[in-house]
Formats: sequence, structure tokens, C-alpha cells
Amino acid sequence: MADDAREGAEPARNALAERLEAERSIILTDYVRALDSLDSTVASDPTAREQTIAHASQSLTDLARSIRAGRVQIDESSTMLAWDIGETRAAQAIPTRESWRAAMVFVETVLRWVIQHVDADSMETLGVVMLTLHQSITVRVREATGAYTSFLLNRIHEAHLGERQRIARELHDRVGNGLSIAHRRLELFEDHRKDPVKAAAQAKKAHHAVLDSLESLRAVITDLRLEAPLKSLEKALASYIESVPASDGQLRLRVNGDENWVPTTVRDESFLIIREAIRNALAHGAPGKILIRVDIAPHELRAVVEDTGRGFDHADIRTSATAGLSSMRERAALLGGMVLVASQPGQGTQVELTVPLPEQRAEGDFD
Repeated sequence: MADDAREGAEPARNALAERLEAERSIILTDYVRALDSLDSTVASDPTAREQTIAHASQSLTDLARSIRAGRVQIDESSTMLAWDIGETRAAQAIPTRESWRAAMVFVETVLRWVIQHVDADSMETLGVVMLTLHQSITVRVREATGAYTSFLLNRIHEAHLGERQRIARELHDRVGNGLSIAHRRLELFEDHRKDPVKAAAQAKKAHHAVLDSLESLRAVITDLRLEAPLKSLEKALASYIESVPASDGQLRLRVNGDENWVPTTVRDESFLIIREAIRNALAHGAPGKILIRVDIAPHELRAVVEDTGRGFDHADIRTSATAGLSSMRERAALLGGMVLVASQPGQGTQVELTVPLPEQRAEGDFD
């Protein structure tokens, strides 16, 4: 009897699969319209939009095949597009939550169509549809997430290499140069031993050169000094601000909220992102004032670094500044957050970091 029932259901399944394929463009249009109504990033960006539609079309192919077979059938060999999507969205700093939201909208769109066309007594087919959507989305999101993370980790590695090269340059140019000057002054001191006035002048210049080198070395060490892990984001930022020479402008810091809400990894990475924003402002903006504000809520960390410097046109930004901004965005993306930069020539720059925080369990809650 069961076999007879399955054979009797086969024509209905084939009819549903054929109708699904025939109305594929209608379903995809409804899907994109739903994304547009949510102002989704994956719909507003042309590349992401094209990839999203292609991804959805692959899932519909899986669904039609599964409906015909009466069981889940996923073509896992078609996940190359998912990998490309992960890399592309990482490069564009599109948060992973946008991909998940797009996936959920797709599931809702397809289920609405299926419910309208499946027979009321075809619960088995509806079950196959549900399982196929779940597995198809899971497989593709898993691949995309792997590519997304790999891309960002590679970029972070490149950023670390760039940071080490920068430190090496600073040690060579600032510390090494100062010590070379000091060494040369000491040689001149030896040459002028018979002339106490000239010898004293060379000794004084050597002394100043050594002091300058020590100051440069102290600045480099301050950049490298990061507690593992940070015990306090506020104290780490305050310590860094204290290391900035007064001639570089006035820096003000304000931290609101409870740092206990912030996981250690988020605290460490947020410090590096905020510090990079401050350093970019000092290096490229010549600001008279920099305001740093960190607001910590149970669900989100938000930090803003705003300066009164010269600002910039995004089209004319320097390569070194671009690398710094890319590093900040990639660190934020690994945390599930984002970095937004707003600037105009002559009007300063504002860098905003937002990072979602895991939900906090209130005291007295039980599993």
C-alpha cells in the first residue's frame, strides 16, 4: 500500500517540480523584491545582487530535483559560486548577517509559493521541500562563510606583515638614524678633545640624539604593548593617548557602559581598530582635536573616532591610509561588525565601529 501511495504521488510531485521550474523567474523576482523592501545590502550592490540571484536559482534547481525524487537531493558540486560569494562579500565588507538575512528571505519566498501550489494532502512533499531548503542553504552558507573567513584571515595576515614592515622602517628611520647621529657626534667629540668648547658641543648634540632615539623607541614599544588579553579597553586607550605627543593635538576619550559585557576577543580587536583610527587621524589629518567615544550596551559596542583635521576625498585617499582602513574593516568583519568612514575635504573625518555582542544572561536565569 505504501508503495502504491508513493507511485500515486509521483505525478503530483513531477507536476509541482515542472511548475516550479516554469515559474522560476517569478519566484526570483518576488525574492529580489522582498530584499529591496528590506533595503538589503546584497540587493543594492550590483555584484552581490547578481550572485544572490544565481545562488537562489541553484537552490531552486536542488528543490525541483528533490521534489521529483521525493527525497532531499543537493548538488554539492555547485558550491563554487558560494565560495566566490564569500570572498566577494568579505572584500566589500558586507557583514555575514546580511547573507543570513537574504537566505531567510529566500526561504520565506519559496515557502509562500510552495504552500500556494502544493496539495493539502501532500505533507510528505512539503516535508521534502523544508528539508531541501534547509540543507541547500546550509551547504551554501557554510561554503560562503568558509571563504569569507579565509579571505579576512589572509588579509589580516597581510596587515600583520605590513605592520611589522612599518615597525622595521620606524626602527631604521627614526631610532637607527638617531643612534647613527649620536655615534657620529661622539666621533667628533673624540676629534675635538683638545678644544673643550667644541668637544662639549658635540657631546651635547650626541646626548640629544640619544634622547630622541629613546623617545622614538618608546613610541614604537607603546604601539606594540598590548596586554594579552586586555583587562580594560578604556585603560588601554587612555594609555595609548598618553603616549601621543601634546603637539599632535588634543585627544579626548569617553567610555560609557560595562566592559564586562564585552568578550575578550572583541575588546582586543576593538582596541586595535580604534587605535588605528586615531593613528590615521594623526598621520593624515593634522587635527587640532580628536574625540574618541565608546558606548557599550548589552547587545552592541559602538565606538566613534572624530577629528577636526583636513579630511579627505575618498577618491584621492593615499595607499597607506587605504591599507589602514582595510585592516580596520577586516578586523571588524571577523567580529561580525562593520567600520564606516565619513569625511570631506576641510571638514574632518569620522570613523564609526559597531560590533554586535552576544546576549547577556541576567542573574538568576536558568537553563
